[in-house]
Amino acid sequence: MSGFLNVISGVPQGSVLGPTLFLLFINDVCDVFGDLKDVCKLYADNVKLYTTYDLNETKCDLSIAK
Repeated sequence: MSGFLNVISGVPQGSVLGPTLFLLFINDVCDVFGDLKDVCKLYADNVKLYTTYDLNETKCDLSIAK
C-alpha cells in the first residue's frame, strides 16, 4: 500500500473546472508542433501525433550540428 503524496500541479479528477481547463490547454497542442511535418488529431480527450517518412528520399529532415 502506497503512502500519501501532496500533488502540487494539475487539475483534480472530477473537478468542475477540469473539462474547461482541458479544452483551453489541448487546443494549443497542435500549434506547438505546427512547424514540424506531423499530423495532429484531436478527438474528445485524446491526442494523436504522428508523421510519415519516405525511406527512399535522400534529404534528411533533421540536421545534426557538428
